[in-house]
Order: sequence, then C-alpha cells, then structure tokens
Amino acid sequence: MSQHLKVLAKNSLINSLGSLTVKVIGFITIPIFTRLLTTSEYGTWGLLQSIQFFAFTILSLGLTNALSRLYYDNCSEQDKLALTASVFWFIVLVGGLLGIFFCAIAGVLNDVLFHGRESNFLIIMLILSIVCMLIIQTSLAFLQIKIQPLAFSTSQVINVLFYYIGAVFLVKAGYSISGILIAAIVASGITMIIILYFIINDIKIIFYEFGKVKMLLKQGVPLMFIALVSWAMELSDRLFLNHYRPITELGLYSFVYQIVTAINFINIVFIQTVPIYLFKVREADKLHGEFLQTQSLRYYVLVSLYIALILSLFAREIVGILAPQAYHDAYKCIPILAFAYFFLGCFYILHVGIANAKKYHCLLYIFLIAGVSNVILNFLLIPPLGAIGAALATVASYFILMVIGNIVSQKIYYLNWNFREPAGFALLVIVLAALSNLYLGSRDFGVTTIKVALVAGCGMVFWRWGLLQPEKTFIREWLGGVKIAEN
Repeated sequence: MSQHLKVLAKNSLINSLGSLTVKVIGFITIPIFTRLLTTSEYGTWGLLQSIQFFAFTILSLGLTNALSRLYYDNCSEQDKLALTASVFWFIVLVGGLLGIFFCAIAGVLNDVLFHGRESNFLIIMLILSIVCMLIIQTSLAFLQIKIQPLAFSTSQVINVLFYYIGAVFLVKAGYSISGILIAAIVASGITMIIILYFIINDIKIIFYEFGKVKMLLKQGVPLMFIALVSWAMELSDRLFLNHYRPITELGLYSFVYQIVTAINFINIVFIQTVPIYLFKVREADKLHGEFLQTQSLRYYVLVSLYIALILSLFAREIVGILAPQAYHDAYKCIPILAFAYFFLGCFYILHVGIANAKKYHCLLYIFLIAGVSNVILNFLLIPPLGAIGAALATVASYFILMVIGNIVSQKIYYLNWNFREPAGFALLVIVLAALSNLYLGSRDFGVTTIKVALVAGCGMVFWRWGLLQPEKTFIREWLGGVKIAEN
C-alpha cells in the first residue's frame, strides 16, 4: 500500500474514532441527565441546543466551510497565513460585538424565546456559550484544514469530556440548565488553550485583509444557507414543539432524539471514511470506482437497517434502561427517527453523482426543497400529534431528501444502482418494525424472546436472500481498488 493511501486511511480512521468517542460519551451520559433533569428541564436543554446551532450557523457565515475549499488554492505559506488569520480575527470580532449586543437585550430575548419563563442570567450564559462555540469550531476547522487529525480528534474529545463532567457537577450542585451552559463555556476555554498550541503560528499576528474575507464570503454564504436548511430539517421541530406543545413533551422528544443520533454512529463512520476511499479509486479508474460506489449502497443498507430494526424492536427496553418512568412514553418516536437516519445515510450515498460532476450548487436546491417540506410538515403535524408528529415530519423530509437527491444526481451523472435488493430489505424491516410495535408492546420475557428470534430470523432470511453471503467477486474488486488507489 502506498504511503499516500496509508496516510489517507490513517487520517480518516483517527477522525472517525474521534467522532465515535464523542458519540459514545454523549450516550453514556444520557441516563445520568435523565435522572438529574426533569422532562421540562430536558426540553429547555433541547431548545437551547437548537438555538445554539442556529446562531452558530448564522454567525459563522459559512466561512469555515469556504476556507476548507479555498485554503489549498493559495500556494504560498504567506497567503495561507493571511487567509487563516483574517478568518479567525474576523470571527472573533463579529462574535464579540454581537455577543455584547445580545447580552444587552437579554430580557427581550427571554420574552421572545421562552415567554419570560427563564432568567436573564440563563440567556446571557446562552449567548456567551454561542460565542465560545463559534471560536472553538473555527479553530477546530483550522486543524482539519492543516490535516492534523490527532490534534483535531483529541481537542474534540477533551472539549466533550470537560463539558459533560462540568455539566453533571453543576447540575447536581443545583444550577440546573444554567450549569450546563457554564460548563460549555469553561470547557471551551480549556479546549481553546490546547488548540492554541497547534494553531498559534496561524493566528499569532492580528491580521485582517478584507479582500480575503470577501472572497471567502462569496463561497461561504451559499454554504451557510445549506447549513440553515439542514438546521430546519433537524432542529426546527424543537421550536414548533416549544410553541404548540407543553415543554415536557419537548423534553421527551429531545431525549429520544439524543438516543437515536448517538446509536446511529454508523452514518458518521461510513460517511467520513468510505467516500474518501471511493473517490480516490474513481479518480484512478472510473469504471472500477463507480462499481464500488454502487455496491456500497447494498452494504450500507444492510448494516444501517439492522440497527434500525434493533432500535425499533427494543425501543421500550432501551428507554427503560436509560431513563426513569417520567421519560418512558418517549419510546414511540424511536422507530420513526431510526428510519429517518437510514434515509439520510442513503442520501449521502446516492448523491455521489453530484460530487463526481462537482455540481455542488445543486445541493442547495435539494436541501431547500426538503427543508421547506419539513417546516410545512412540522406546522401541520406537531399541533395535533406532538412529538410523534415531529418524528413523522423528520422521516418524511429525509425521505424526500433521499429521493430528490438521487433523481438530480442521476440526471447529472448516471450510476447504475441496483435498488431491488436494498428496497426489498428495507420494506421487510419496516413491516417487521411496524408489526412489533403494534403487537409486541409489553416488556415481559416471552415478548423479548420473540423479538430476539425476529432479529436472528431476519438475518437468516437475508442470508438465504443473498445479502449476507460472502462475495468473493466483490472482495476481489475491493482489493483491486486498493491497488488502483496505491498507484
């Protein structure tokens, strides 16, 4: 294996392990916070996370995403230094000034966002945590751009560790949600000290060149709109739940959403590692790379749908283990959200034609259609159905994203996908999940045994179907891709 490919594989693995560790830490803390926070407090926490992500998306102006695309277009080290320094100090200036402004109107924000039910101190902590998040994420982007995966992953993990440890300590001390925000600010400060060790040479001079920032803004603002639409699809349901339903229901939905996103780490690992390898193979051998791209759908469907099936069958048991009685009704949303993440992962595979043709602007329109659909569905479904309506809106919008993404991608760059077996697999798992939730609702030993038998039996059916059989031809082709990538 060539040195270049070894470095590529090593960097991808380190990044994936870092992301996986962050997810694992978040999952481990779920039963702790469900016992420290009431459902209404958990709902407030979920709403704050939605606001944080929305504010970060707006304030960052897409600069970090644009920087990752344009950094290597600047050949000289001096130009790269000017670029990174300009972005960093621009972000610090914008974040600082807007932070001061919003802290000054904390009372107004409290009335608008929380109908005056929270303290102004919590609003100020929220604003400061957003500013810290803005600076930390910009600094982490520098580590990614400079290809320092170990520093990037370590900084991520340290930030999350200090955040959760501090949050647990402060919540137990009686600071409630404000304690979580204080922990986020302190963790950001500690992490920034560590990151400075790696990026100090890039920002050690206070440098600002308007031309550089203007160039990045032209690239970044469209990417910002894509991120905003992603926010609308993934987090806007929290705002609708907060407006139309009791805060306790928002707490249940935020809790179950955290479970599903933590367990569905397969999407993160797959998206961060396999596509990099496949694109490298395709650049060297178009036909071989396209073959591997189309086959990857089959194996992604196999793994991710098995996870969705297990989540659907054992939703009651999972919630019962992770949370006290007050949270147990949240299990109903788990099967729906599990399939939502399955559709999202399929989108990232099926839209590769757009990436192959480098038609990235098409993604804006695809996300816009799916995002608008999500907002409309949230408006229609959440008032009568609550958290179930939010979950249904999410799965529908991700399905729309997958379908439209595939249609547009195929028109731009045709790939011969084999949908027959994955579609049949998906249909069977969805039917099993629906029937189990209708007729296997209790948690007694007999019902649990039947569920275990269904999971095992499903695997036997797929083996008979041919989905799990070892394929020597595919393995040979995959190893052949390694040799192509080496050369």
